[in-house]
Amino acid sequence: MPTAPDPIKVEGLNETRRALLAIDKGSAKAIKSATRPAAQIVAREAIRNAPVFPGPPRTTWRIKDSIKVSATQTGAGIRFGGPKAPHAFVHEFGGTIRRRGGERGSARQRRRTGAGDGGRTVIREQPYLYPAIASKRGEVLAAFTGEFDKLLREFPQL
Repeated sequence: MPTAPDPIKVEGLNETRRALLAIDKGSAKAIKSATRPAAQIVAREAIRNAPVFPGPPRTTWRIKDSIKVSATQTGAGIRFGGPKAPHAFVHEFGGTIRRRGGERGSARQRRRTGAGDGGRTVIREQPYLYPAIASKRGEVLAAFTGEFDKLLREFPQL
C-alpha cells in the first residue's frame, strides 16, 4: 500500500490570509485562485499515470476523468472517484470491488468466474496519485510560492 506523502505546509499562510482579508474582502477569490495552480501540477501527473482500461467508453471506468482539483483559501487538494469511477480509490490502494449484477450474476458469468466468489473482484494496487504528489513536490512548492508572490505584489500595504 502506498504511503501518504507529507503535506506541504507553508508557515505564516494563515496570518497572511487574514491580513489580506482585513485589507480587502474581495481578496478571498484571489487567494483561492493562487492555490489552484499548485494542485493542477499534481492533477496533470496523476491523470498521466492513472490506469486505463480497454473497452467502449460506456463500459470503461473513467478514473482519469474523475481527477479534479479542489482549491480553498487555506490550501488545495485533489478529488478523485465518484459516480464516474467508483473504484478509483481501490485502484490506488488495492482491495476488492463488487461486480455489476451483484452476487448472482448470470449463469454464464458464474461458470466463467467460479461459484462462491461472492461477486467480487480483487484489484491489485496501481498507485497513480501518491506517486504524482511525491514526484512533483518541488514543482508544487515553486508554483505555490510564485503565485503567492504575485498576489502579495498586488497588495503593497502588507
